[in-house]
This record gives sequence, C-alpha cells and structure tokens, in this order.
Amino acid sequence: MRVVLTGAPASGKTTIINYLKDKFKGILIPEVATILISEAGMYPPKKKEAFAKWLINFQIAVSRTQATWENFHYANEDRGTSGEKVIIQDRGLYDNGAYIMRAKDIMPLLYRQTGNPLYKPLENMNHAIARILKLSGDFHYYDKVFILKTTGHEPELYEEARKNNPARYETSEEAVMLENLIQEAYTTAHQMGLVGEVVYVDSLEIDTKIKTIEQHI
Repeated sequence: MRVVLTGAPASGKTTIINYLKDKFKGILIPEVATILISEAGMYPPKKKEAFAKWLINFQIAVSRTQATWENFHYANEDRGTSGEKVIIQDRGLYDNGAYIMRAKDIMPLLYRQTGNPLYKPLENMNHAIARILKLSGDFHYYDKVFILKTTGHEPELYEEARKNNPARYETSEEAVMLENLIQEAYTTAHQMGLVGEVVYVDSLEIDTKIKTIEQHI
C-alpha cells in the first residue's frame, strides 16, 4: 500500500509520519523539497522577479528526485506488520503540480524571454500535472492520499511552528493558498486515475488527524 501524507507547511506531517512509520513498520520516503533546501542549499531568492524562475527550476529538481526515490523504494518494498506492503511518503509526485501553479502568471514572460519550453504557460491543474509527469519521466499510483489541514488557518500557531524549519518560507496566507492548490492537484490526479482515495483531514489536532488516518488505512 502506498500512502501519501501531504499538506501545506506546518500541518503536522512530520509528527504524524513518524508515528505511522513506527506503527506500520513501513518504508518512509522523506520530503524531497525540504532536503533539497536544507541540505543542498537550494534556498529561494528574496527578489520577487527571481522567485518564479527559481520555483519552476526547483520543481524540476524535486520532480526528478522524487521519481528516482520512489522508483527505488517501489522496487525494494518491505512488508508491514500486517503482511501488507506499506510505503509511507512525505508528499507525493503530484504535490509539484500545486507548487508549479504558483508561477503560472509569470510563465508566459519567462517563455518569451528565454524560449525555454519548460516555461510554456500552464492552462490549468491538468496541464500542470501533465508537465510534472513529463519532467519526472514517470507516473506513480498512490493508493491513499491524506491532505492535512495547515496551521496557516491560525496565523499565530503557524508562525510558531515554522520557526524551527528553514525550508518554510511561506506566510500563513500562502500556506492556506498552497493547501487549496494541493487539494486541487490531488483531486485532479484522482480524476486522471493517478491516485485512489483522497482524504482532506479537516482538523488542527494531531490526535484527531492520526485517528482519521488510521480509520482509512
């Protein structure tokens, strides 16, 4: 079973994933974007003009790395305590569709400036996911996707939560916007036959989130 936990920054993913990993004794595929930012130094630029170009190129790196890691683990699956194969993922490939849509408005300008086909304008989320599939060179099916509600809905909680994570560069408003885009991305991916069940976990309480996820696995 391939289980993806996702959500905007400060949604409790790390805490919940660590719990589920221990409970099901499954393989964990960590969040690629956080590792590329915090370990490889791929920090976003502060200038607005440079951010969109960085975002697109960063998602290229994330998509290709994500696909590589998933391919490796899918070929070397372990077994959980129930005898069923369990892979727990901190984000999935189609998260990148949500993130790349943030640069939708500036893509035409970048395309005119560079002629690079990677910057061709995106029409909608279907187009964004198709772009990610092309960049990654593969598609992956996920059995269950859980989208966790972000503390971005409570700005004070969000600011406290993101202090200890240098990869969290979004404001609370941007976190909520990303949450909406992630929901759209996985709903679209479900309609495209790329994922199975998609569950939005509408709570900020960690225990409630864990209980809801356990009920669906």
